[in-house]
Amino acid sequence: MNIGKNIKTMRQSRHITQGELAYKLNVTNKAISSWECGRTEPNMGMIEEMCKIFGCTKTELIDGIIPESPQDNDELMAKIQKLSPEQRKDVLLYIDFILTRE
Repeated sequence: MNIGKNIKTMRQSRHITQGELAYKLNVTNKAISSWECGRTEPNMGMIEEMCKIFGCTKTELIDGIIPESPQDNDELMAKIQKLSPEQRKDVLLYIDFILTRE
């Protein structure tokens, strides 16, 4: 995944429009679009500002690692706790399958 796709993913996961991000960074919508399409790349100063806006690290933004929200973890754990031991084994097998597919 390239940085443009990572910016788009981070932006969308936080329900921020291109226009809103452009406003916060004091750049044009066209600049955001250009980064997301991979035509250009933001400089390190812009990356640092986006990290502040997205609440992530530079590594997360550059490498495409999306931090999990605590709410997602709580929801997942609540659902797992409702499963029988046999169902939990099935879930673990499925997770292993998904991880080996990538």
